[in-house]
Amino acid sequence: SVTEYLSAFDLLSILISQNGGYFTVSYTGDSSFLNYFAEPDTAGQEINFAENLLDITQVTDATKIITVLTAKSRFGTYEAINEDAVAKYGKIYAYKYFDSVTSSTEFYQAADEYLKSMILGGQSISVTAVDLSLLDADIAPFAVGNTARVKSAPHGIDISMVVSRKITDINNPAASQITLGLPHKTLTAQLWKG
Repeated sequence: SVTEYLSAFDLLSILISQNGGYFTVSYTGDSSFLNYFAEPDTAGQEINFAENLLDITQVTDATKIITVLTAKSRFGTYEAINEDAVAKYGKIYAYKYFDSVTSSTEFYQAADEYLKSMILGGQSISVTAVDLSLLDADIAPFAVGNTARVKSAPHGIDISMVVSRKITDINNPAASQITLGLPHKTLTAQLWKG
């Protein structure tokens, strides 16, 4: 008999693919801990225009965007097209087999939702903000993996996003940088117009 050994990374990848969630690393003294969370914790502060938001930039990675999806299942073949994304990025093709759908309606919906998520999957927002906890000890600091609410009326944004990166400059709090990504597949492309 053949025994297959999986790396720790492969086992963690399987856990995430089956259950969702994410991992963070924390440190206590000389010990490191790997933490698993099904849902992100909420940050103790918000990022607000004219308060602690210094700069906001939309970043698009075209290598992670799909605009035309050829979907297959036991119910047939379906081509899902996002016309708005095609107008913006051109035709970027991909193929996916949906094996767990139980009806043709569910198949079409799953294909359309997958296509929407792949358009958003290539987008992130880079936010430069002041971590107010550096100025006021009563305010909880941002932590990687937290969700933080970002509100900026001039940019048309009011959304909770996951903090994916944090750089803290204790000598110059205004130089601290918080990077957030778009975690929610249901977020519409209406967020960024033009």
